Amino acid sequence: MKMNIHSILPEEIAAMGGHSNRVLNEKTGCIGYLTANLNASTPVFESSWHDRTPRLNTPEFTDDFNDMMDTLRQGILKSPAELRAYCAAHPDSVLQDNPSADTRHGFRINTGRYSYWMVCSFLSTDCRLWVNAFSFLSLDRYMREARNGIPILDLQGHERFRMPDGGKLKAVSPNGRSSFWTIRYLDTEQAVLFDELRQSSIHAVQELPEWAAKNGLHLLPLDPPMRASHKPHRKGQER
Repeated sequence: MKMNIHSILPEEIAAMGGHSNRVLNEKTGCIGYLTANLNASTPVFESSWHDRTPRLNTPEFTDDFNDMMDTLRQGILKSPAELRAYCAAHPDSVLQDNPSADTRHGFRINTGRYSYWMVCSFLSTDCRLWVNAFSFLSLDRYMREARNGIPILDLQGHERFRMPDGGKLKAVSPNGRSSFWTIRYLDTEQAVLFDELRQSSIHAVQELPEWAAKNGLHLLPLDPPMRASHKPHRKGQER
């Protein structure tokens, strides 16, 4: 099977599926994900599939997914040692999204109509795998849009700063307590906020300042923001 594999790029990390919901799954074309254990002591490939957008789980996708996994099982997923060696040969595959956790490696696999994002971590001689499956066209379209970021406005509609997709926000309350949110791009008019428990809520970009003010929150960038345009945004205006 012909496929292209490259290390996951920093701007691709947000779409891997760690912070997602039903609406984002539809938007990104996320079909579902596989979890698996690759054990050195047994040739058995223990895996479990989880649907995210069942309507996209078609016979065509199933054939593509099985062919892709069979090809990998004959190569870099033949054993934990094979995968560990492949990761060592690609140091740029180390994911930097969660430095306090165990080292994880990420790869994007394109087969034509589908994209697969494989993340692996090692424990002793064994390996834990996550493989997220996407419609290539839906994911590619989403990432082209999302690279413009999400504007955080003031109450007058002026852009204070712009967050990248998957960026972290700090919300400071009047008593000085802080909460932390992850913000995801949905479209030019909407964003999705995830709290620390990964509970999500959809907000219109225009209404986010009012929501924050109503709840006594001052939003600040925790991750480095993108460059702001300093222009007022009005509903329906292109950003």
